[in-house]
Amino acid sequence: MKYDLYIRYSNVQNDFEKVRDSKDRSFIMATDFSMKMDDLIDGIDFLMKQFPFIVVSEDELVTSMMQARELHPFTDIKVEIPIDTEAIYCLSLSNLHEYEVVYLNASSYPQQSPSIDEKVATIQKEVNTHHRVLVLIQKVKAFLNHFNPSIPRLYEVELENGGIRESELLLDQPINLSSDVKIAIIVHGFLSASERNFEALKKEILERNHYDKVIGYSYATTHASIVQHGKKLYEVLCETDLLQEGHQVDIYAHSLGGLLTRSMINHEGIRVCFCIHNVVLAGVPNLGTPLAQYGNQLFSEEGWNVAELLFHIVRDLIQYGEEAFPIYEAFLGEAALLQSSSPVLADMSPHSLFIRHLNQTTFHITGQVFLIGYCIPETGDGDSFFMKSYRHFLHKSQIFQDSKHDGVIPYKSSSYRFLGQPKPIVISEETPGWHTWYFSKKERVTHIVDKVLHSP
Repeated sequence: MKYDLYIRYSNVQNDFEKVRDSKDRSFIMATDFSMKMDDLIDGIDFLMKQFPFIVVSEDELVTSMMQARELHPFTDIKVEIPIDTEAIYCLSLSNLHEYEVVYLNASSYPQQSPSIDEKVATIQKEVNTHHRVLVLIQKVKAFLNHFNPSIPRLYEVELENGGIRESELLLDQPINLSSDVKIAIIVHGFLSASERNFEALKKEILERNHYDKVIGYSYATTHASIVQHGKKLYEVLCETDLLQEGHQVDIYAHSLGGLLTRSMINHEGIRVCFCIHNVVLAGVPNLGTPLAQYGNQLFSEEGWNVAELLFHIVRDLIQYGEEAFPIYEAFLGEAALLQSSSPVLADMSPHSLFIRHLNQTTFHITGQVFLIGYCIPETGDGDSFFMKSYRHFLHKSQIFQDSKHDGVIPYKSSSYRFLGQPKPIVISEETPGWHTWYFSKKERVTHIVDKVLHSP
């Protein structure tokens, strides 16, 4: 059987709004047959309750349409999809390599005609096509605030029954600690979070029993410059008494988190360097990243198709479950950053004033700075659906030209030995890996923590 997909509009007060008439029996909503993510994707405790995609059970949708046609035989039954739908794919759950693009950026919205219905696709469902779903990709930017709250958060991380327990701490309340404690602080990258993230790193640190406290710091990456983020990190650590004379603090920072850590230490100087011992900078753009220079250009018709890459991540989530979640989160962050006017984007440009000033200032701590940079594997063997597509995009766009990189940060940037006392050291030189692997792969974090805990 065939069925048609429509986007519906209405010209109300010179603005175009979605129409939903409960008495209109000719339309049924595709979203009424959406599948719950927790049921569809195994092993993920989702931090977000909403997603920039909807997975619709085609079997249930078609069954409902057939029932509606029996009740209203003279009515042409149509399927309504959300107005912010960017693309639609038919995907076989029994074979994730089988899919069809049925709608991709074809809408003429906003319409200038009085018509309120726009047919965007006609789908043919054969009798023997079971376990097939419609994947509706929506606009990414509308979903960002669901996991990028404006207020910073601090969490204590502990082991519990073989898993991780995270307890939120009050930002204005001192933490009761003795004067000679060892503390690990985890700082995430762009549009990410320290809670429910970096599980491999947290378990490795906790199981070593080296630190008295393990703390995760989360912040709203889109709302301020890197310097402002660094100042806020300093305020939070001071108000909670984590930065105190006698404390020995190690910071594990990923990507953007490394820049705001460096900025905090450079700007606060003697007030922080006396208790900051070791700093781990994993995949940090110490010389910036060319991705920041391209910005919106990557999302032109000839550039990076967000909807297509997000669809491949949905396939990865279904196939790999929890293992694919860091890629999903990192992709959303990167896509949002490059489409935004965030001050962070300008700061991370290789030729920004921020990068120049940061690298002209000598970095002082009591312990050691560890730099870690990866280079994506030379071959695509073992790549996920998303990685294959992203690798093709990078090759086509030549953003990094012929330089080595982890998919986001050039190796020469993540391994740059900036001015410091002591001089930063590079570990895992030119190790194959992607930007999401630093703190999420068991063997990688074991190697990193070994280096840190056995340093002088």
